[in-house]
Amino acid sequence: MNPDLESVGVVFVFPWFPCYEPALPETAGSPILRLESFDSPRRPVTWEIVCSKTVNIHNRRGSRRELLVSLVRKLLFRDKTRLAITLSGTSLALLLIFTLTGIYLGFYHQATAFIDNSGADLWVVQKGAPNFFFAISFLPANMSNSIAKVSGVKTVSSLIGVGATAAKDGKNQSIFFFGYDATSGLGGPLPLIRGSSITGANQTVVDAALAARLNVDVGDVVSVNGNRLSVVGVSGLGGLLAPIAYSNLNDVQKIVGYGTSVNYFLVKVSEGASADTVASALRAALNGVSVFTNSEWAGVSRDAVLSGTAPIIQAMEVMGGLTGVLVIGLTNYTTTVERQREYGILKALGIKNRDLLQIAFWQSILIALSGFGIAGGLTIVVVRGLQYVVHFPIAILYDAGSVALIFASAILMGTGAALLPARRISRIDPAIAFK
Repeated sequence: MNPDLESVGVVFVFPWFPCYEPALPETAGSPILRLESFDSPRRPVTWEIVCSKTVNIHNRRGSRRELLVSLVRKLLFRDKTRLAITLSGTSLALLLIFTLTGIYLGFYHQATAFIDNSGADLWVVQKGAPNFFFAISFLPANMSNSIAKVSGVKTVSSLIGVGATAAKDGKNQSIFFFGYDATSGLGGPLPLIRGSSITGANQTVVDAALAARLNVDVGDVVSVNGNRLSVVGVSGLGGLLAPIAYSNLNDVQKIVGYGTSVNYFLVKVSEGASADTVASALRAALNGVSVFTNSEWAGVSRDAVLSGTAPIIQAMEVMGGLTGVLVIGLTNYTTTVERQREYGILKALGIKNRDLLQIAFWQSILIALSGFGIAGGLTIVVVRGLQYVVHFPIAILYDAGSVALIFASAILMGTGAALLPARRISRIDPAIAFK
């Protein structure tokens, strides 16, 4: 390279700027300027400005990609305070999405956890009862004999599910109180966390939420509607609207005064029999009942609880996403306005609009992905904090699909934010370099 070449940090050149004859090297196309200002001194990227009818940029030791990467890095970290504020806003927006998604999935699974884990293939309920939560179902206990005679029925078990009040040491808690047949186990407690199953009279298993709210554990005694029951086990979470306690069917009948009535019959079909076929046979054989498969009963019950909640959660998630777009986009737009002279210089050096748009795009994506990582970590803290504040376990769940969806939301957030400064970038005039 010609030793007389000038090394500069910033060069003001138009692609159409004429080359003055006295300054031209003798050989057409020889370099007249060299730029080594966009990378670290240890590994400079050399860009040579050569003269012909127009000025072009040729690469010796670097590449256009390296230049763009270097510019993205420098623009991101030039104002660290602004970057920190942007990351904070983006992380909080994604934290809102993380938390609401986890709460919704937790509600979705917990709403019908009892039904899903009941062990039943079919539910026989009073005709007209639309779901498990907001309906009244009373059936005569002796109907179990008629159900057992239907072809394909292996086991039939009675179930009582009522609202009650549990109390201990002056604390009262509204609960769902279930009485089930301990012999068949259908409709019994969810998997136990500690303790044992019910084996006799005046015993109860409480779920983790009730144990936390009343501060009870295995070996304690609780009062349900004024009747003392010994806690023999603690089960997993099973109730969305209220905590759950389980007892022997006969005990619950006496405590709530049901006499010879029950609320539901849970049916297990014979091996090889079709649940739908047996359900049709039960509908034909019995009067005044509706028959649901376990999945159907869970579906209508879940919809009854979540139909009013889901739109609210989804709307809040959308608002969180839009907040992230605006936070990142505003930062990008402000940076573009403040650095438009530098963008003009880059255009004068031959950098095209699409390259400048890539700079804005990758800035947005990197901020969004960083916010995704930070929000993921903060979610763990928030979940633990919520459980500490409310003093009982909260079902907040995530699966691979939900995390992938939030990740995709972060990408869309970054992409949307990159569009905000696009018009401004495309309209920057290279002549601004001389102003």
